[in-house]
Amino acid sequence: MFFKLLLSGKSYWPYISILLLAVVVVATQYFSQQFLILAALMLLLPLIDNNHDAAKFVFVKTNIVLLFVLLMIIFVVIFLKENLLIFFMTTLVFTALPEEWFFRIYLMQRIGRGLEANVIASVLFSALHAITFGWLYSFLVFLPSLVFGWVYQRQQNFVILVLLHAVSNLVYVAYLSQYLDRFS
Repeated sequence: MFFKLLLSGKSYWPYISILLLAVVVVATQYFSQQFLILAALMLLLPLIDNNHDAAKFVFVKTNIVLLFVLLMIIFVVIFLKENLLIFFMTTLVFTALPEEWFFRIYLMQRIGRGLEANVIASVLFSALHAITFGWLYSFLVFLPSLVFGWVYQRQQNFVILVLLHAVSNLVYVAYLSQYLDRFS
């Protein structure tokens, strides 16, 4: 009965998915490979929901310009800080891709459209970061999360969304983390 209710088309599954992610974060906090479990869950949980819409890949002129700008930022930062290439590839595959798939492509679409859906998804995104990394990081990711949601609602392009998230993490690690880590 419980699984029938979950898969019946009601909008409970996105919230149960968030709760499940939070429980897994707490349960695996001392497990060194926690990020792999979370990435797998964020990629797989939306596939269980029968009412999930697939990601859209729309290439228009503004998307191509934005894609070019993001790629240039990636190349410049990695050229200046060569030691971040492995970090960038790891964050692209194990952080940006699953987080954007789950929070923007899945959760935000299931909640609704517009600012309200973006704010709810961003609050939940920040809450998950609070459980994982602490409240300072939760506050630090809230505004970028709103930007990611806005970009996805405007551009409807999953590739650009994932690259934007990965670039955000890359710029944070390359230039901001040394200043902000003093407060954590």
